[in-house]
Amino acid sequence: MNLNVDVESLNSSHAERDKHILSGDFLSASEYPQASFASTDFEPTSEDQGKLTGDLTLHGVTQEVTLDVTHIGGGEDPWGNYRQGFEGSTTLELADYGIDMSQFPEVMHEVELYVVLEGIRQ
Repeated sequence: MNLNVDVESLNSSHAERDKHILSGDFLSASEYPQASFASTDFEPTSEDQGKLTGDLTLHGVTQEVTLDVTHIGGGEDPWGNYRQGFEGSTTLELADYGIDMSQFPEVMHEVELYVVLEGIRQ
């Protein structure tokens, strides 16, 4: 699975905060407009859970990450397609991606990456 995200699509429901997060203080979205994830391995841990490993590129830096994932459900939709839903999360150290938070010592230095994904069988 490969996933690309337009960094400027960030929306925290607070325009000024979004502007600051997208600035050079944090994500430098004008310099690094895309974030991506390319899966490299999946290890089931139970019937509906597993560990998805892959390469996450953020802020121009690629690091291997492992997300704990859960199968939410699946089935046929009203249009005759078959869909599956998943959610997953992992914790990222911002410094690992070249995001220097030293000028903001009172701010968190790690974030939780939470992803919800729905796919249609092709």
